[in-house]
Amino acid sequence: MKHKEKQAGLGEAGIVKGRFETIKTHLRHFIGCTGREIKANEVTKLLLQKHVVDGIETDYVSCRKQADASDSTIRIELSSIGMCFTWLAENGPTNIHKLKLPYTAKNK
Repeated sequence: MKHKEKQAGLGEAGIVKGRFETIKTHLRHFIGCTGREIKANEVTKLLLQKHVVDGIETDYVSCRKQADASDSTIRIELSSIGMCFTWLAENGPTNIHKLKLPYTAKNK
């Protein structure tokens, strides 16, 4: 993660440390809900809407709701995850520019 911190431009003209820590937390939740074995180049556009973890079909919102996350927290996390995938599409190992985001209570 130190390498990623340097790439993010912490302490320079990049994002501030607090925002970087928030993004790291959101990505930990993403990994926890989608499964640790998934690789960036295996992600599909529908991953957040429907995927299988340990043989059980689930989705990101249901997973986060089970952890008592609020709708506003989930929306903020989805925004961060979406921005990370946009960055990955431009700079990394995936060609997915936009994930299809699941609905939360306020964006249905």
